[in-house]
Amino acid sequence: MITGINSDVRYGNCVYHVQTQDLGVERCILESLVYVGGQVLDTVLGSYKDVDPAASQAIRKRLIIQHRAVIASVNGGKYTDPAVALPATASVPLERPDLVVTEIEECLVGDRSSLMFVLRSETSFQPIAGAQIELFYPPNADPANCIYSATTDRRGFHLAEFRIPYVTSPEPCLLVRATAPAGEVESRLRVVPPADGSYRSESSEASSAYHASMAGETGRERERPSLVVLELDKLQAGGTASFLFLLQEEGSQRPIAEASLRVRLRGVGAVDQTLYEGSTDAKGFHVAQFSIPSTGGSKASLLIQATCDLGMAEVISPLTG
Repeated sequence: MITGINSDVRYGNCVYHVQTQDLGVERCILESLVYVGGQVLDTVLGSYKDVDPAASQAIRKRLIIQHRAVIASVNGGKYTDPAVALPATASVPLERPDLVVTEIEECLVGDRSSLMFVLRSETSFQPIAGAQIELFYPPNADPANCIYSATTDRRGFHLAEFRIPYVTSPEPCLLVRATAPAGEVESRLRVVPPADGSYRSESSEASSAYHASMAGETGRERERPSLVVLELDKLQAGGTASFLFLLQEEGSQRPIAEASLRVRLRGVGAVDQTLYEGSTDAKGFHVAQFSIPSTGGSKASLLIQATCDLGMAEVISPLTG
């Protein structure tokens, strides 16, 4: 049986839960359920009798296609039709934004830094797209101190690559601010001063070299892959896992696209069980959501592997419960 997929989709003022699962090779049926507030609004059934029951990858692909098609129907407004009565409790207010900041590279004054942002609603964890991300150094919201500004993508993500200028600051930290329709959220990150303690002025040659390296103009050799794994929800056996993966070259931190990703359950039974497979996008990102079976009290973990033409990177995440 193929592992199912669960997604929460916001459309208008409603949060819809879409669940797609394999009902087993005996029936060869994929079932998608659409919920609001615990009430089933629709059931979509798809057959895979034309697929070899042993071809798990083909069945998994069919399941993903069906799941995405149901999500598209939600985003297309299908369930706001008068023929589909929504419960009175379906309407939800805008939620405050919640910002997760991950350091890909340490924030060093005068050097290249990389931060990954995930912006979601505080309770339903829906991605917040088009929100403004601003970095200030020194850490006050004076527009003159803004060293970086951008917006989150449709999944609420943004990968920032920037350089902290050689400026003295009474407080050695970086102010991060995200602005969304429901409000603002701020975070502060420690900044490491220059090793020699000097805040020298930056030459135009150094600035040009930096921008050339960021643009990939230095003729460098490619490096081994480095995998960053961010758990978006608590990792627990018998629950649903949500991960953000970022695959980059180890030294230059350049994204690696079209890399294969695989998540395996280890420590339950003699053979590792594959729970999820996918691939990175053009920016080296991938978001995964999948179910974790019960481990029966066994000490288990998830083995996460990323494979590309530069080699393989692995991360092990222990399970609780």
